[in-house]
Amino acid sequence: MYLKTTLLTVVAYAILFSTYNKAIAAEWIIDKNRSQLEFTIQSPSSPMKGYFEDFDAVIDFDPNMLSQSAIEIIIQTGTLKLENAQHQSLALSKDWLDSLGFPEAQFQSTSIIKTDNGDFISNGFLTLKNARQPIAINFTVTIKDTYAYAEGSAQLFRSQFGVGGPENTNIPLADDFNVTFKIHANQR
Repeated sequence: MYLKTTLLTVVAYAILFSTYNKAIAAEWIIDKNRSQLEFTIQSPSSPMKGYFEDFDAVIDFDPNMLSQSAIEIIIQTGTLKLENAQHQSLALSKDWLDSLGFPEAQFQSTSIIKTDNGDFISNGFLTLKNARQPIAINFTVTIKDTYAYAEGSAQLFRSQFGVGGPENTNIPLADDFNVTFKIHANQR
């Protein structure tokens, strides 16, 4: 009985010690009042620009521990804002974002790598309108003590997510569009 108890104690300490020493990336909380998530899509007359008022992120990031780093972004699709109210209404409709049927879009990283020039690429999947597609987000980050500022972009294609199409609008829009972001965050 003593041997069994001793073995169980040793195993328990080994598990606890290995968990305690496991390196984890720093956790960051975004400052939603200062952060921005915008997009630009080309039309024949001029670029159409918009942004999302409400999005959040779960960020575990350390540039020296990229294998333990991860990013998750949740976007409330109904908070899309465009300058033109008619275009905004169309963009939120069922044929486009379908914000009532799919109120959230989500990006989940699968890996983060550092490029030769010191920038980063977060590879992962974007789920929008029940379509899950791989995307790459390019970004830079500056960390000073417990504050971080990141900015970057990703190129997306409307057709991959079933968002609008030539038959759904009188305004021909490009299939590809650019999403940009500026994130201010504080370490947890």
